Amino acid sequence: KAHGGEFITYDDGAKVLEGAREAGRTVIIKFESEEACLKWWNSAEYIELAKFRKAATTTHSISIVHPIPPRP
Repeated sequence: KAHGGEFITYDDGAKVLEGAREAGRTVIIKFESEEACLKWWNSAEYIELAKFRKAATTTHSISIVHPIPPRP
């Protein structure tokens, strides 16, 4: 919350409809901007907590910055 993040959802059994993906948990966190996301990602607090995550699992982290385009 200090960085404006909002937990959206998670799923331990997301189904792949096309392509390949490793099994595991998917977590979606929303930030107001990529800058806010990167401030959180690079914060001392998160770096300290991430040590535990990295020791316990393998992850793939991505940042998506483009919102849903407006529809006519």
